[in-house]
Amino acid sequence: GLFKYLQSALSYVVPPVAALFVLGLFWERATAQAAFVTLLGGHTLSLCTFAGQQTGLLPNIHFTIVAGLLFFASLAICAVVSLGTAPPSSDQLVVVATRNRTPPASLGWWADHRAHAAVLLALSAAIVVGFW
Repeated sequence: GLFKYLQSALSYVVPPVAALFVLGLFWERATAQAAFVTLLGGHTLSLCTFAGQQTGLLPNIHFTIVAGLLFFASLAICAVVSLGTAPPSSDQLVVVATRNRTPPASLGWWADHRAHAAVLLALSAAIVVGFW
């Protein structure tokens, strides 16, 4: 059906972006050049995989497995390019790490990103429990 088609299409588009987000969030060594190359290389690999499966050159693998393989391939691309380029300067890391960490006290609790995360987690849990 339509939902399966949507999930299948997203399994080719999302993995490079998700891999880039994960490495950018948890690895200080990730670079801007690696991000660019990962997006180009990951989406090119996704396109080649999709075309190969549609033409029969590659075996027809379930889309969830394809998404995982493309995610790890994109992680590898980002890691290799990051290690091959100059690391970000400490000034760049300080700017990224300290930007908007704590909201001004005058804005109150509703401007705190931790409160937003807690509400989002509670709503997600309620949806999971509701549909369980």
